[in-house]
Amino acid sequence: MPNGSNKQAMAWVNNMGEGNPNLHPVIVKNGGTSGFGTVIAINPTKDAAIFIGMNQVGANPAVKGIEILRQLP
Repeated sequence: MPNGSNKQAMAWVNNMGEGNPNLHPVIVKNGGTSGFGTVIAINPTKDAAIFIGMNQVGANPAVKGIEILRQLP
C-alpha cells in the first residue's frame, strides 16, 4: 500500500454454520472502505459463489451473502 505499512494475505473466514449440522460451511472474504463494502462468499458443497458490492455507509454485505448462499437449493 502506498505510504503505509498495512499488509494482509489470505484472510478468508470459514463460516461453519454456528454449530447447525444442516448448514454447510461458507468461505467468506469481505472488505471495503468508507461508504463501500464488498463480499465474496463460496459454498463448495453447493458449487456456488456470490459477490456483492454495496455503496452504503455501514453496509455489511457478508451477512446477506452467506444468507443467500444457504438458501440456494
